[in-house]
Amino acid sequence: MTDDRKAISARVREARKAAKMTQQEVADLIFMSKSNYQKLESADVGIPGERLMELARLFNIPAQSLLPGPAEYTNTTSHAEASELPQQTLEEYSKAHLIDIVKHQGETISNQKKIIQLLEFRAGADEQN
Repeated sequence: MTDDRKAISARVREARKAAKMTQQEVADLIFMSKSNYQKLESADVGIPGERLMELARLFNIPAQSLLPGPAEYTNTTSHAEASELPQQTLEEYSKAHLIDIVKHQGETISNQKKIIQLLEFRAGADEQN
């Protein structure tokens, strides 16, 4: 589990509490089970950028406020060093998530093409018999 994931989950939990909402209420509003929502807040799973934006809208806060800032990087020894680190923006976070989706879709399409070829081969073999 990354430190960024922990920081994001902690900010989501703080935002929910500030909005005076229960985990069950949030889970219901974003069409998720309470147990899966709890995994988001406990950093057991990562939160995709799209979901972060949805939560920010629900809590009526800027989405950027759910992302960790330089002071939350743990591999630094001073505030000056931390402020020099690049801050991951929601756009970058979303981009990385989209790249993962596209890679997965590419694999899915490749598998679908193989299935189609196999079915066409079988259909051709059946016609010959």
